[in-house]
Amino acid sequence: MRVAESKTVDTLGEEASRFIADYVGSLAISIYALDGATPKLLFSKEVPEGLHVEYRDSKTKDLLLEYVATSGMPVHDQMMKGRPGWIDQGNLAFLRRWGFGHCMAGAIKVDGKIAAVIYIGRSEIYGSYSLEARAAMDLVCRASSHAYAALDIKAPMAEPPSPPPAEPANDRSEFQNVEVLPPRGRQVARLICQGRSNKEIARSLGISAHTVKEHLGTLYKKFSVSNRTELVGVLMKAS
Repeated sequence: MRVAESKTVDTLGEEASRFIADYVGSLAISIYALDGATPKLLFSKEVPEGLHVEYRDSKTKDLLLEYVATSGMPVHDQMMKGRPGWIDQGNLAFLRRWGFGHCMAGAIKVDGKIAAVIYIGRSEIYGSYSLEARAAMDLVCRASSHAYAALDIKAPMAEPPSPPPAEPANDRSEFQNVEVLPPRGRQVARLICQGRSNKEIARSLGISAHTVKEHLGTLYKKFSVSNRTELVGVLMKAS
């Protein structure tokens, strides 16, 4: 497996993401180092930047990570059902806020201890992870552990900056109609107003192009428009 032969963090992330896409069925991946009290982002692909910001700033316990640390094996969201805190502490809501219906995490170990964690996620429309997917995730985690032990992890990926403070509503003339939308709809709408294509939006938000089309169709209906140009005109219109 090429994952085990990786010589840099970026190569490890790319090879792991390629294997996971092919054998687990997820495009979104993040790798965090666990060398301190706060996980440090090393690699990310197909994951919205805002998710990392919220994860970094959140005071909510990462119960998925705790379970991985306890079991030492990959853990997915279906295994968390019924565990104390999974729903009432906001872990599930956090995932869905960013468009992920299902997630899984697995440990990268060095000398028998967890040194990093691989997180993956996908839309709910693709269904939950199977036993085969979990076995494939375990395989890529083992291969990643082999490579990680030889890496020089001194310069983690730059943490995403905190978003700038919002401008007062009475000073803002654009995107007013966007504010009435749910969180994911707002993200899609703002990117549409920036002229992004469906594929660009999908890559930016870590969702499929099909999901972007579904959001677009919902926006057309909500604002009674029939094309992208009309939609942008409505969204950009001041209240």
